[in-house]
Amino acid sequence: MRRRLRIVEQIIIVLIFAVIVPLVVSTLIIANVNQQAIRRELQSSVQINTLNSYQYIQNNLESKKNLLIRIAGFLDYLPTQTKKKQFIKSIIDEDPSIKSLKLHHSHLEDTEFNPNVTYDNEKKLIRITYKINDKKYIEEIIDTEKFRQDVLEHFNDKERRLYVFDEDNDLVFASIYNDELTKQLLEMMPSKIENDEPQFFFEIKNQPNMVIQTQNPNWKVVVTTPVKVTKYGIKEARYKIIVATLAAAAAIIVICLTYMISLYTNLRQLFKAIKAVSEGNYDRRIRLIVNYMTPYEVMFLAHEFNKMVDKIRHSYKEINDKNERLKQLDSFKSNLIDTVSHEFRTPLTSIKGYTSRLLRNDVTITEDMRIKSLKTIKRQTERLSRMVEDLLVIPDIETSVLRVFPENINIASIIDNVALFMRHNTGRVINIFMPEECPLVFADEDRVEQIIINLLENASKYAIPDTEINVHISSDSRFAKIVIQNECQQIEEEKLNKLFDKFTRMDDSTTRTTRGTGLGLFIVKGLVEAMGGEITLSSHNDFSVTFTLPLADNDE
Repeated sequence: MRRRLRIVEQIIIVLIFAVIVPLVVSTLIIANVNQQAIRRELQSSVQINTLNSYQYIQNNLESKKNLLIRIAGFLDYLPTQTKKKQFIKSIIDEDPSIKSLKLHHSHLEDTEFNPNVTYDNEKKLIRITYKINDKKYIEEIIDTEKFRQDVLEHFNDKERRLYVFDEDNDLVFASIYNDELTKQLLEMMPSKIENDEPQFFFEIKNQPNMVIQTQNPNWKVVVTTPVKVTKYGIKEARYKIIVATLAAAAAIIVICLTYMISLYTNLRQLFKAIKAVSEGNYDRRIRLIVNYMTPYEVMFLAHEFNKMVDKIRHSYKEINDKNERLKQLDSFKSNLIDTVSHEFRTPLTSIKGYTSRLLRNDVTITEDMRIKSLKTIKRQTERLSRMVEDLLVIPDIETSVLRVFPENINIASIIDNVALFMRHNTGRVINIFMPEECPLVFADEDRVEQIIINLLENASKYAIPDTEINVHISSDSRFAKIVIQNECQQIEEEKLNKLFDKFTRMDDSTTRTTRGTGLGLFIVKGLVEAMGGEITLSSHNDFSVTFTLPLADNDE
């Protein structure tokens, strides 16, 4: 079977293909774009330096040519040769860039008015000549080294290199002298150059070179870009890209890892909860680690899962309760059948015996015997009726629809009659303690009798053999209080509170020898509360049942 990927593995794969790969690709694209930008920047920089150098050389030479014209014009006004020499000497002294300034007889065939600038490669001199007239011309020789220093001082880019060639491609001056580099540069320069138009040439590895040609003199101004300039620019840009990429990658990885850990932890919680529920642990809940990165869907899923588990647990509890109820009903049915078969047998046997005696013809029955027999039959019939009533009253108590018919009754008389009956049937000593004037209670007489019979029967069943049962009657301003006490083994508080529950009996040696359904106290509690009273149990030195009934003529 093909192995399924875990969610962590899936997230890592998604992270690689959705984040890392695009980040690497975008970095390469950015690097390429940045390299192009660097190239344009290098081109722009070399162009600016070339034009600035060109303009400075042009302006410098133009100013010198203009000065030469003014000197020639001023010399015409000087009368003597001595005056002219003195004037020329003063000019040389004032301008250190002028190496020599001389008047010559004309031998020039050039009739142009503008001064000519030439470079003497052998003597390494820059010469400016101006024809005054057909007989005379003036010559100015510029100090090449001083001119070079002025140009290089203006050329403030220390990293790039500046070259100036004359019309014969002889080097006028350079920022750095190197015969091999100069030779290579001349070989790379284009053969045709437009005047005053800058031109790139032989650009390789982002090393732009530019040349521009002046008109007068016919010089070539060249600016080159060394490897170290390019390397520095690329290195700096590359460093920035690497730093930015690493920072972005780190931020993305931290965010993704945080999200992944949070999501995985929550999904793991969901997985464990589902597994626990599938194994029958319906108390398990999903406890999410909720933060700003927790998806709504996960929170919704956890919430709905917990609701579902609550419903399952509730349903499971209901099923268990119903099963327990069925078990109780089954036990109740067994006990009820056993109880009915036993409890009904005694009164039925008595009724059958006395009825047979009354029907016999061979025995003479006196009137007293006949009346006694009929009373016994009536008493046993009433007993059967009470047992049937106990069984029939259970549904009414459970549904809180038990009907009572209260009236003013003598509670003491009912207790006396029931006690007399119980003494006769059980042989127990039953003591009754009551005030001389026992108050009347407002209750249903039949229900009160049913209560007293049940309580005295329970007391007789569960009391220690040969012990007495005590009944105390008292009252306050509102209620009559009846306390029935008997001696028995002490009952724990937990079990004591459960004796009012249906089908509940004391689990001791006494209950194993007595019959019952566990309904007596349940019925008694229902009857007492239906008539407005209360009932409590106590087990300390003895076992006592205390219940109250409202007094007669009570306004409440």
